[in-house]
Amino acid sequence: PGRETRLLEILRNVNGQYKYLIIDCPVSFGLLALNALVACDEVMVPAQTHHLSVAAIEQLSDIIVMINQKLNPQLRVTGLIPTLCDRRMKLAKNMIEKMESIYGRNLVRPRIRLDAKLAEAPSKGKPIQLYAPKSNGAYDYIVLADDIRMM
Repeated sequence: PGRETRLLEILRNVNGQYKYLIIDCPVSFGLLALNALVACDEVMVPAQTHHLSVAAIEQLSDIIVMINQKLNPQLRVTGLIPTLCDRRMKLAKNMIEKMESIYGRNLVRPRIRLDAKLAEAPSKGKPIQLYAPKSNGAYDYIVLADDIRMM
């Protein structure tokens, strides 16, 4: 253990102070993502509903198996979050069905629909709930948060 456990060592100092600690990191498989996976017990993977995302999830699954064996035996995937879902496109529906067939229906969390407001909010420096509280994206994230709370 070395560079890949730095975040874990820091988080040990706050252990017990929070019910949940959410670590949001880039999709890339770099040192930051590795530190996050070593430090957490559960991972939820956002995945765009297209073929390349499903392939990336399969790659991530292999990485998680390796991390389980060598660095963090508690790590488990507790959800896949389909994002940028355009229900008008058959591809999105097919990719969600593929995710469910590979990972199980219980692992696939509520979908986040394609919504321009979700893309605009960060450029305005606001979360979607403040930028466009009545948007589909804001609603979808409330549904997702409720789903996670019920787990």
